[in-house]
Amino acid sequence: MELESILTIEGNTFSENVARFAGGAIDATSGCLATIRGNTITDNEAPYGGGISVFGSRPVTIKGNVIAGNKAKHGGGIRVKDSASAIVIENELQGNRAEEGGAIWVATDSRLTRHDPDDNSYVRDQPDDVYHEAE
Repeated sequence: MELESILTIEGNTFSENVARFAGGAIDATSGCLATIRGNTITDNEAPYGGGISVFGSRPVTIKGNVIAGNKAKHGGGIRVKDSASAIVIENELQGNRAEEGGAIWVATDSRLTRHDPDDNSYVRDQPDDVYHEAE
């Protein structure tokens, strides 16, 4: 039997955290149905998903957060990987840095189920706002 969890993370500040692998501030992994809303996620660091990593999980909603100044190899602000699905709406992504996907990095096997670039605010994410891994 696979365990599943339901998680709401709301109204918190995550700042200057360092993860050894994924999700400098938040790592939503397999089986997790999460809502991440109204948080300030700044200056965190991880190799994958400097601010938030969504990995092989049920749909994760990322809404109304300030995600700024985070750093990673893939997905300075947010990384979506391993058959993961993320709804990314009404966020402010600013000054996140990565080798690929300054704001958001999405793997070939994953998707943004609801994402309109005009619905999120992107400012000075390096090298790009949203990076979709090529198949």
